[in-house]
Amino acid sequence: MNLFKQILPGSPRFQEVEFSVLSGWALLFPVKQSYLYFLGFALLLAAFTLRKVVTLKNITLTRFSFFLLLFNALFIFSTFFSPHPFKSLLFIGDILLVSLWFILFYLEKSDTGRMLRLLAVLISVSSLVVLIFFVLRGGRGPAEQIFKNPILQGIVSALAALVFLHALLQKYNHADAALLGLNFAAVIISASKAAFLGLALFAAAMILSRRKRWLVYFAAVLVLLVLLPNPLRRMVGHSLYQDPYVLNRLDIWSMSARMFRHHFWTGVGPDLFMEAAGRFNFPQEKGPSRYGKVPESPHSDYWKIIAENGLPGLVLVLAFLFFAIRRMLSPPWFDLAKLLLGFLLLQMLLINYIFNFFFILIFFLLMHDFLYRSHRFVSIQPGFRVFFSSLLVFLLVTLYLFPFFADRSLDEASREKNIVRRFALLKRAALFSPLDERVPLAKAEVLGVFARTQANLEAWTDAVANLRLAQKMNGYGNAALLLESALFREFLAKPIQYPASGEEILAPLRRAEKNDPFKPFLKLQQAVILLELGRLQEARLLASAALDLEPEYVAAIVFIHKLDGLPAADPVLQRRLA
Repeated sequence: MNLFKQILPGSPRFQEVEFSVLSGWALLFPVKQSYLYFLGFALLLAAFTLRKVVTLKNITLTRFSFFLLLFNALFIFSTFFSPHPFKSLLFIGDILLVSLWFILFYLEKSDTGRMLRLLAVLISVSSLVVLIFFVLRGGRGPAEQIFKNPILQGIVSALAALVFLHALLQKYNHADAALLGLNFAAVIISASKAAFLGLALFAAAMILSRRKRWLVYFAAVLVLLVLLPNPLRRMVGHSLYQDPYVLNRLDIWSMSARMFRHHFWTGVGPDLFMEAAGRFNFPQEKGPSRYGKVPESPHSDYWKIIAENGLPGLVLVLAFLFFAIRRMLSPPWFDLAKLLLGFLLLQMLLINYIFNFFFILIFFLLMHDFLYRSHRFVSIQPGFRVFFSSLLVFLLVTLYLFPFFADRSLDEASREKNIVRRFALLKRAALFSPLDERVPLAKAEVLGVFARTQANLEAWTDAVANLRLAQKMNGYGNAALLLESALFREFLAKPIQYPASGEEILAPLRRAEKNDPFKPFLKLQQAVILLELGRLQEARLLASAALDLEPEYVAAIVFIHKLDGLPAADPVLQRRLA
């Protein structure tokens, strides 16, 4: 009965139940890219946060509170200058919502160990799932049951392994040993080199500081991993001998530095690295295509913050690392939360992962313990309750519910055959999500079809206006620019032409080329239009530039061959295409 009372909503330990539910949803929900995953997590966070606002009489202000303030202020500031504000708002909405719950979060330092153990047990469930599927598949296939990216499974399993190793080094327990083995096996199955490296380094340091005799067993395990076939060994061999992109991480970091220098003050915008990457891409000399592979992330959370937020992001990263490393190098040396935070900071150097819901929960929990000093209690006033609740509801409705309804309307519109009904659905989507560039882009497609089939100039004009609106909403997107060029190009085939018609067709393609200068398709598309306009020399130059980017670009080879007036059966062309 006493245990039951401790987990009732009125109990101080009920937040452990909240944390377990949130962590369980964030970790074990099977489809992590679905709206249901994000919406469900947001609703849980909102419900738990509103409960705290209503029931708590005071909150605790610590250094962690000011860290949350600075952390969120950085992303909010950068969003004001974002070329794609809708995506940036969705990104910072996740961070803001978790931060609002943690502002009302209070945990005694002595209770942190219990929370971390609870978290490790939850992670062990995911490790068990990975192990079961690995056995059922006969030792084949990646560990994608919990995370789509197996590397993330390796990180969480390594984190749990460190928790149980810490417990074993204090007092041996068969259950802890079994859970340590389970999570270590999941790290190997995930084949995450970064996770294994971090686990090996921190495990060796922990063993060296407490039980040096265990180093013999530790070394024996490492030798077995080298000698016996296992997923990690296969992955290392693949990276060394078969992966043409194995050394690209340094090139991507260099690319991130160029991105930072070009957007020095405000960055490219929160969560917009992938959208801006085309402009700063680098050649892949060992891959099948020189510029066909565009990095989707900077492969480092530090570089992500710096490139996407500019100078303020750089200042935050450097200041954070300075104070964090200085604190970590001071006693107590064997503090579990400090060790786990150090492990996560090392992983942040090598991988993008910290802005996943599950990892941001862990990171904020560890930072809460790390910055526990100098806390004071502040009474919650009625005005604060109203403001806090209103902000929470506003975030939930505008950044989660409305985009969800807008996405539903867009899906219905894409399947709707009746053009009037489809346009009505798109108008509804625009009401729910006025910053989403997909809505005016879809409207422009519908209007363009109507203008083409009905020869309606007004519909064509509205289509162009919607495309211009979509371009303002997403400064990195090329879809609206390509469609605008296609709409203007249709008039080139009409009897009505005017001197500037060719430039109006080419102008959107040139703007698209600025966003993605290493895409040969854009150069060849301009070359085709220039050929239709009779500007042969300019067409040849652009087609040659496309070939300079991709020497094996078949369409450009054929285009230049035809431009030279040579027959399709020319043996030189056939040998080049073979």
